[in-house]
Amino acid sequence: MIYLFKTNVLRNSNTEIKGKLSLRSSYSNDFFNMPDKIFQEQEELEKKVLEAKEEYIDLELEKEWETILKVRDDVLLSLERARDNNIIGKSLEAYINILPKDSTVKDLLIKYNKYLNEIFIVSKVIVEDKKDDSFIEGNVSFVKTIKAEHEKCVRCWGHYETVGENKEHKELCARCVEALK
Repeated sequence: MIYLFKTNVLRNSNTEIKGKLSLRSSYSNDFFNMPDKIFQEQEELEKKVLEAKEEYIDLELEKEWETILKVRDDVLLSLERARDNNIIGKSLEAYINILPKDSTVKDLLIKYNKYLNEIFIVSKVIVEDKKDDSFIEGNVSFVKTIKAEHEKCVRCWGHYETVGENKEHKELCARCVEALK
């Protein structure tokens, strides 16, 4: 069993940690018996990781990803409703149709269209121009989930049109066949 608790001061014979979030296993007291050197090394590593170089900061890209993650929340809602209605089991069994509420969101989805199925962990994503009654309204988009029509690739588990096209590897999609070359 694992307990998560916040401490202002956590003391023991070897360590003192101030204002840290601590994880303690009820099966072991190893956490409390770690030498100070380990905690010092961890703090030094955290400082290095948190130091961001100014040239790597791209606020426009950050805003784009915030928007994509909002659309992803809408997709996840639609996937859950499809699971509840026994339309799909796993998310890779789904094709997603998205109608963004805003033209800037639509332009962003078109820009990243090649990667949307991987971001949303589904087999296919289509950005639509109009919706019907089967779309679910989310915060930034309308989303419709349908069951995948194509065979499942045994390597990546996606349902793609290209599964079975290769004579040598009939059970694989084109992307997986290419990866094996």
